[in-house]
Amino acid sequence: MNTEEIRSVGIDIGTTTTSMVLSLLRIENVAKGFGVPSVRIVDKRILFRSDVMFTPFSTDGAIDGERIEAFLSRQFGLCSVRPADIRTGAVIVTGQAAHAANARAIAQAVSRFSGSFVVATAGAHLEAYISGLGAGAATLSKKRNLRLMNLDIGGGTTNISVFDRGVFAGTLCFDIGGRLVRFVAGTSVVEHVTDPGRIVASCLGLPVAVGKTLDERGVFAFAGAMAGSLLSVIEGSPDAPARRLAIDNREGFAPRCDCVSFSGGVGRLLYLDEGERVPGYDDMGAALARELRRRTAERGVTVIAPEETIYATVIGAGVHTVDISGSTIFLSDASVLPLRDIPVVSIGNAGNGEDLSAKIRLFGADRGRMPAIAAPAMRSKSFADVSGLASAVAAAADSCGLDGPLVILCADDIGKIVGGLVKNRLRRARAIVSIDQVSARELDYIDIGEPLHGGTVVPVAVKTLVFPDEGTGESEGGIS
Repeated sequence: MNTEEIRSVGIDIGTTTTSMVLSLLRIENVAKGFGVPSVRIVDKRILFRSDVMFTPFSTDGAIDGERIEAFLSRQFGLCSVRPADIRTGAVIVTGQAAHAANARAIAQAVSRFSGSFVVATAGAHLEAYISGLGAGAATLSKKRNLRLMNLDIGGGTTNISVFDRGVFAGTLCFDIGGRLVRFVAGTSVVEHVTDPGRIVASCLGLPVAVGKTLDERGVFAFAGAMAGSLLSVIEGSPDAPARRLAIDNREGFAPRCDCVSFSGGVGRLLYLDEGERVPGYDDMGAALARELRRRTAERGVTVIAPEETIYATVIGAGVHTVDISGSTIFLSDASVLPLRDIPVVSIGNAGNGEDLSAKIRLFGADRGRMPAIAAPAMRSKSFADVSGLASAVAAAADSCGLDGPLVILCADDIGKIVGGLVKNRLRRARAIVSIDQVSARELDYIDIGEPLHGGTVVPVAVKTLVFPDEGTGESEGGIS
C-alpha cells in the first residue's frame, strides 16, 4: 500500500476572530491492483496553531481582505512553511462574516495561497455542526456513550450541536455571544450595541446605549441574562429571550442531554482556571464565560471539556480522493457541470424523509442550493430497495425548498436506475446528476467535472474535512 504525507491548512474567518491550523496528514491508497485510487487518512498530527486575530472589517461592513492575507502570510512565516508546501485545505467563513458582501470572494482569494481548497460560507446551523465535529464532541459522545450538547459561543452567535452516542441529532442557534456589546478600548463606555444586544437590554430594562457608561454591575447583569437563556436551552425549556434570539430553530427541538461542552472564544475562557488572568477583551466575552461557569455549577449541569475550543470550527481540510464515476450514470442536463464545493449529506444518517429534508436544508440553506445526497452501500439491491431509496430522495428534494441540480452519489453500481426513478417521482422538475461507485461521507465536499468518454463517466473529487481523533491517532506537534 502506498503512503504519503501531506500538509493541510484550515482557516476560519468568523464574526470575531480569524485563525489557522496547520496539520500533517498521512494518507494511504487502499485500492487494489490498478483500480481507481481510493485514499484514506491513517494519521493526523497538528503542527501549528496560529495566533488568533480579530476579524477585520471595513467601514462598509466588508471583510478587509488585505489584512486577512497579511495575517496569514505572517502565520506561514511563524511556522516556517511556504504556502507552496500546502497540498490541501479548507477556508470556512462563519457567523456574521459569512454575510459580508465579499465573503465568498475573500474565501476564494485566501484559498489561492496554494492547493485546491474547500471553500465554504457557513450559516449558523451548518457552523454548529462543523464546530461540534471540530471540538471533538461527536467522538467524545461516542466514546463515553453519552448524549452531548456542544455550545460553540463566539462574538455574535451561540451555535449548538447535539450528538447522541456519536450520531448527529440536531442543531440550535441563537444570537447570543460575547460581542453583542463592545466597549471603547480600556474603558466602560459602550462603543457598539447589536440588535440582539438591544433585545437583551430591553428584557432587563437595562439602559445600554452608545456613548454611555455601563458599570460592572450592569455588565454582569447583561452577561447573566445571556447565560440564563443558554442555561434554559441546556435544561430543555428555552426562556422568552432565548426564543426571541433563536435563529431558524425547529419548533419543539429542545433536547435534554447527559452533559454539555463549550467551544469558541467564550468557551475557551470558560475553561480557564479561576486563578488564571482572563484576557481583557473589550466586550462581554469574559463576563459571559464567568456567568456560564457559575450558573452551570449551581444548577448541577455536568460540563466536560472538548478536544478543541477556539480552534473548533475547522481543524483542517483533508485529502482529495479523485475518482472516475461508474459507467451507469444519469445526467438529465449535462450543462449544469462542472460543479465545485458541493457539501454532502448522507442518507444513511437520516431515519426518514422528513429527517433527510431537514438535513438538506441545514447543509444547503446558506447557498440556497441543493447539497449532494450520498447513498451508502446497500445490503440488498433489490428493485424494491432501490425504488424506496429513489422515493425518499425525491420526497426530500421536493420538500426542502432549495434550487439547483439534484446530485446523488451512489456507492453501489445503481446510479442510472436511481436517477431515472427519482426523475419520475419528482413533483418539481430539476436537473439530476446521479453517479455511482463513489463513496462519500457526511460533510465531505465534492467537485464534479464535465462528462468524459461521450458522457458515460464524470471525474469526481471527494474532499474530506479533518476533525480531531480522525485517523489512527493524533499527537501534538510544534513548529516554531
